[in-house]
Amino acid sequence: LLPGMGRSVPALSASQAAQGVEMLRAALKRREATGGTHVGAGEAHYVLALLLQHCGDRKPAKGHVRTACQIYESTLGANHPRTVEVQE
Repeated sequence: LLPGMGRSVPALSASQAAQGVEMLRAALKRREATGGTHVGAGEAHYVLALLLQHCGDRKPAKGHVRTACQIYESTLGANHPRTVEVQE
């Protein structure tokens, strides 16, 4: 499981999860057009990873976790609690 998946997460239907994935992908495309390294982009990548994990798409989920981690490290620092949580 990805970090954060052990927490209580509200149940989503497959269509809700798919809609969330598409919304986050669209938001990330807009964010990346403006640089994409703001901590908010890291949050979007992390939430997208959680949704993809929920949908069973583990490989792309792991890629988004890696991207979130890279953004957190560059913006918050390697020892920031958020960075450490995502690294686990």
